[in-house]
Amino acid sequence: MLIAYTDYVLKDRRSEDYLNNVILLYSLIENLVKWLVWAEANRRCNMNAEQAKILRKFYRNLTFYDASRMALLTGIIDFDLCVQIDKVRTERNDLVHQFRIYEHLSNPSMLRTKLERLAGIANALLAMTRKP
Repeated sequence: MLIAYTDYVLKDRRSEDYLNNVILLYSLIENLVKWLVWAEANRRCNMNAEQAKILRKFYRNLTFYDASRMALLTGIIDFDLCVQIDKVRTERNDLVHQFRIYEHLSNPSMLRTKLERLAGIANALLAMTRKP
């Protein structure tokens, strides 16, 4: 649903919504990476309900950095996507920690470029969730 809304925002050039979508896509990408790593571990292991509950908690508490490295090491994502995700992670951290000093947050052109790139990464990750 977020991707569909982002597509709408980009198509209709709704610059007033660019920043909100950028922030939401940062979060979506992080959560998708964590979910993909959890789903792969779940697929590989035959666990009972209690073990699955413990594993779920473990993956929920992973940092974005750790989750992306686990995704790379287990072959869920390739090196190029990992590099893109690492840039997303760094940007997200910079945005959160230095929100007040970001001058380009009012620049629709820069935000649109960032939003298009984030939507592409999110779409690539979403495609992986549909694999059997």
